[in-house]
Amino acid sequence: MDKSAYKIIRTSADLEEETTYWFDKTPQERLEAIEHLRQQYILFKNLSNKLDKTFFAINYGK
Repeated sequence: MDKSAYKIIRTSADLEEETTYWFDKTPQERLEAIEHLRQQYILFKNLSNKLDKTFFAINYGK
């Protein structure tokens, strides 16, 4: 698809409507939506669903 053939224009009313939609959802519903999008991204990018073994040391100022 030629993405230069169209342009999506979002108005402030669109953003307000989207914000209202998500504020009307419970925290559980929001987390479920995030997980759904994460799973779609993993499939789209053909990534592994495993956690990265990399870890970071945190300096607590001691």
